[in-house]
This record gives sequence, C-alpha cells and structure tokens, in this order.
Amino acid sequence: MANPFDVSDTPRPVLPGVSPDVPLVTLAWRALHAHHQRLAVDADRHGDALAEVAMCVFRLGRVLAGAPGNPADSSDGLAALASAVATSLRSVGVEIVAPAAGTPYSSEHMELIDNVSQVRAAGTSVPSVEEVIEPAILYHGALVRTGKAVIRVPEYRENEPVTESGCNDTRSE
Repeated sequence: MANPFDVSDTPRPVLPGVSPDVPLVTLAWRALHAHHQRLAVDADRHGDALAEVAMCVFRLGRVLAGAPGNPADSSDGLAALASAVATSLRSVGVEIVAPAAGTPYSSEHMELIDNVSQVRAAGTSVPSVEEVIEPAILYHGALVRTGKAVIRVPEYRENEPVTESGCNDTRSE
C-alpha cells in the first residue's frame, strides 16, 4: 500500500501570463478587471430586462387610458398595479420618459425621443409632442432605449420667413 503522506514533485499547471516574477498587485488588478467586466455585462442584461418591464408598464397605462367598456373596479386595479410597478422601477433607477401631448419638443426631448412622424396643425407655433409611440427608458440616468413620438408641427405657409426651429415666423411686423 502506498504511503498517503508521500509528496510528489510533479509540476503544477500554471495559468498563461503568470510566472513567479509577476507581482501580486498585477494579479489582483487582472482579477478585479475581469470581475468588473462580468459586472458590466450583468448590468447591461439587468438594464435591458428592466427596460422591457418599463415598456410593458407604459403599454399597460396606454391600454387603461383608452379602454372603453372596462368595469371601473378592474381598471382601477390595473391602474394601481401599473403605478406600483412604475414605482418599483423608479426605486431601482429606471425612469420612463413619455412627455404629455402638447409638451414642446425641446432639444432635451430630441436626445431621448426620435421624431418618427409629423402632423401639421394650424395654430401651432412651435413643434410639440402629439403622441408618444414608445417612451424613452433611462437606467440610472443613462439612455437604455430611445423613445419614438409623433410631433405636431406648424403648417407651412409660403412667403413667410422660417425661424431657427424650422417653423414659419408668426410675429407681426
């Protein structure tokens, strides 16, 4: 029977890029770097999942807002559920950006929400949101998903100067 206390002198496998000359600080930095890369991948997946939940909450809210014939108690319950989910999303850093109809389409909105269609309307002096198709989703302030909206723009009138915003100048002279 072999002696269980015998120590063999076979060399142990060494990881690539590691030798006895590599300082411990370098090894620690490599381990931390790999860990942070894994965390970044997990955060991206986490953000995408939360963005999808936020999109569902937005769609649920739209259905509730225009759902004729629903019993009041069921729509109230669904509205409360949508509100609770939205609150939960806000608590983990997810923000749903969906400007109300009539809100001016500002440069801040242009960064978050794409103009997918335009509706010309008389009496409109500046571009404004007509309808939000999909909201913008922010995760800890970073844009995760760009929104989409229909924008109300002023009617084009010939022989009138155009301002920087691309609208006819309606000031009287």
